[in-house]
Amino acid sequence: MKTTIYYFSGTGNSLHAARTIARQLPDCRLVNIANLAGQPKDQPMIEESDDLVGFVFPVYYWDMPDFVRSFLEKISFSGTPYIFVVATMGALPGNTLVNFKTLIEQKGQELSAGFTVIMPDNAYVGHYMGMNHITPPRKREPMLDRAEQNLKAIADQVTRRDPAPVKARFTTFKRTVIWETNLVNRVYGLPKRLHATAACARCGACSRICPTSNITISARKVEWDSKCALCLACFHWCPQNAVQVDKKTPRIARYHHPDVSLKDMYVR
Repeated sequence: MKTTIYYFSGTGNSLHAARTIARQLPDCRLVNIANLAGQPKDQPMIEESDDLVGFVFPVYYWDMPDFVRSFLEKISFSGTPYIFVVATMGALPGNTLVNFKTLIEQKGQELSAGFTVIMPDNAYVGHYMGMNHITPPRKREPMLDRAEQNLKAIADQVTRRDPAPVKARFTTFKRTVIWETNLVNRVYGLPKRLHATAACARCGACSRICPTSNITISARKVEWDSKCALCLACFHWCPQNAVQVDKKTPRIARYHHPDVSLKDMYVR
């Protein structure tokens, strides 16, 4: 039996989760969605024929990232594989799993199992209200320890092909997702507020980890285009902490998973 786990990760949480699960599954390959999703819109459908197929990604605004949704809309399946999803999150999943289930069903498949794993929060999503949602360093280690136990239990369940039904939709979260996403993107305009300070060493790390190739670096400056996936990988992984959001983030403690390296995050 062959297994493929597709993952999307901005700060390494979901990559680590995918790796942990993959280690317990025979003949399993890991595929970074960012290496596939950046191809032209008219590309052929990605056909998946494995017996077991997994998807691991973070929760954004109580839903799956738009980047992941776009990828799912392209993929098709052969046969009836055991399909599972793992959503990593800082607090609440909202309608992430339910919306994922709906997309899978639209392709004539069933979602066999859906899981959530709480890990350190890395989204500074409250900048417009002066709020910092990033988990403080002192709280990260115990949270990661609990996540590790959860991931191993998930891997055991997936190995046995046990079902894990997804709960019903929450209307409140659906409305909140729309409000929050519009506020961050259209009102606050987060992508336009990203910039590099004079501490930037032009090392190219931010450009190499950007899943949408949204960052260009010249001898004079670093520029962000309009294709931002809102993953904030550039913000958290910059070796010099030179990437900022407005003027409110210099003292914010960055986060990336301790078992994931910068090179692991490179998009190829």
